[in-house]
Amino acid sequence: MRIALLTAAALLVAGSIALLVNALTYEHTIYRTPEDLTSAMLSKFHVTRSEAEAYVRAHPDSVFNNNPEKSVRPGMPSVNEVFRQVQRDARNDAVRRSRLLTAVALGLLAIVTGIVGWVIAGRVLRPVRLITRRARSASADDLDARVALEGPDDEMKVLADTFDSMLDRLQRSFAAQRRFSAQVSHELRTPLAVVRGETELLAGTDLDVDARRSVESIRSASERAERIVTRLLELARSTSGDVAREPIALDALVGDVIGELVEADHWRRLEVDLELAPASIRGDVTLIDSLVRNVAENAARHNRPDGWVRITVRESDGRAVLVVANSTTRPGEPEMGVGLSLASAIADAHGAQLDQTLSEPGSLVTSLSFPAPSAEDEPPRRAESRAGASPRVAADA
Repeated sequence: MRIALLTAAALLVAGSIALLVNALTYEHTIYRTPEDLTSAMLSKFHVTRSEAEAYVRAHPDSVFNNNPEKSVRPGMPSVNEVFRQVQRDARNDAVRRSRLLTAVALGLLAIVTGIVGWVIAGRVLRPVRLITRRARSASADDLDARVALEGPDDEMKVLADTFDSMLDRLQRSFAAQRRFSAQVSHELRTPLAVVRGETELLAGTDLDVDARRSVESIRSASERAERIVTRLLELARSTSGDVAREPIALDALVGDVIGELVEADHWRRLEVDLELAPASIRGDVTLIDSLVRNVAENAARHNRPDGWVRITVRESDGRAVLVVANSTTRPGEPEMGVGLSLASAIADAHGAQLDQTLSEPGSLVTSLSFPAPSAEDEPPRRAESRAGASPRVAADA
């Protein structure tokens, strides 16, 4: 209703101005007094007022005769003809002036109505811009801000209130999800830890071959269940928005993680090349640690026994890049393990881009590109991390 009324008012003002221009044009064109009309007619006869008066006194019958179309004298137009010509000139002058002034008025009206329309559109769309800013901040993990639009109870107010209600529901949902994750962590990890501890105790006792094999199977299954629970909890955390933001030296973190992983048996069958250059990111240390582990583990587990893994950390165009290349058991489509699915979710939570491609037959490349941090986010580095920027780790069978 407000938009319709404002538009109608703008059109009314513009039409009124156009009518006023035309009225002023014709008002100044019409002869207001007989003297003005007489002066215009004398100019058409090309005589002065005194000459006309002298001629009328000397020849009254020539002017005031019964035939108005008769010429006053030979070679001169009649009075009616002169009168009509004067009226035509007045009309043509009025039309010409009307066109000129109307064109000027339309130009000014276009400028004024454009400015007024801009102001009206800005006021009408202000709530939409406010809702857009709130939506962007909510997508950046800020669910506390609300539109809280004030004003009349119109469509924009209803839209803003609906958006605030949606944010309330999202905030309650994320809070419930975090509480559920904490409860699951407590309820599942504790009994799994008890099972693992009991199997370790049993493994230290004198058992026959079959019993020891069963205990080892139970321990292996419990460890796998713990890893799955941990990954699911990390996945829930990365998708809930509960992500810390702190400076991280990606090269140092990758070096530490790979240094731990290469001690496992399935890594000892692989040749591992590690090249680290200083690179900084901003994110959650725990989740980034899990991301690196899962990408590296995916490269090691989906590999051939005599294969290789090459891990590189560098900066490119201000962005930190982690590249994990490995030989693979399948020459076809890339293999996507559970760990890589979790890595993809963590990368999304940090605004990073994860790509997996086949660079050549039997070779798989997984790359992670992180957003560039600001200057104040540069993390402190250990001396050994900078000194050993390009170590090579070789773990042969």
